[in-house]
Amino acid sequence: GHGMPPETIRRVFDPFFSTRFAGRGLGLAAAFGILRRHQGIVEIQSEVGRGTQFTIYLPKRAEPAANNTADEPTVELPRPQLEPPASEAAHPARTILVVDDEESVRNVVRHALTATGYNVLLAGAGVEAIQLFEQHGDRIPVALLDMTMPDMDGAELAHCLLRRDPDLKVVFMTGDAQRADPSLDRPMISKPFALEELLAVLRRQEAPTN
Repeated sequence: GHGMPPETIRRVFDPFFSTRFAGRGLGLAAAFGILRRHQGIVEIQSEVGRGTQFTIYLPKRAEPAANNTADEPTVELPRPQLEPPASEAAHPARTILVVDDEESVRNVVRHALTATGYNVLLAGAGVEAIQLFEQHGDRIPVALLDMTMPDMDGAELAHCLLRRDPDLKVVFMTGDAQRADPSLDRPMISKPFALEELLAVLRRQEAPTN
């Protein structure tokens, strides 16, 4: 490529972030989530006008062969990049129900939230979400719902979940803000969104109310 400026490098793994056009930006976020699941880390070197290099490090799994020499060179791996500061990480006991009919969106949001300390339950449809909520509702304080789904839209699903738990905090995701239900005064984030935007909305839902 042509290389990236620092402000782009800082956001390169954010879900939906793209320098091209809206609706892209899932590829690197998904790849970063897979890398994290394998306990790997990535180093980025980029200079505008010259290009970008991604260096991936994966932990060695196999035991060394018996005939390996003890004086083989070792490599000190760099610290993982994009690790959230301790003050930014969510409490590990916080669980979020994420409902979206697009598998790629569900997976990217899950990788992003688990990397910052959340427990995530996934559902691809309204009925599945209700079943999960009936099983785990006592430990789900927040639900992140897509507004547009085939079997039941986000507003209908929110009404169903709120009947089961009036204290549930609901956040909507949407690519069309005009689909908002005026009877539900709930926060909404527009796709595509940056990870920082999503985390800021979730933190506001977790803040104690007076």
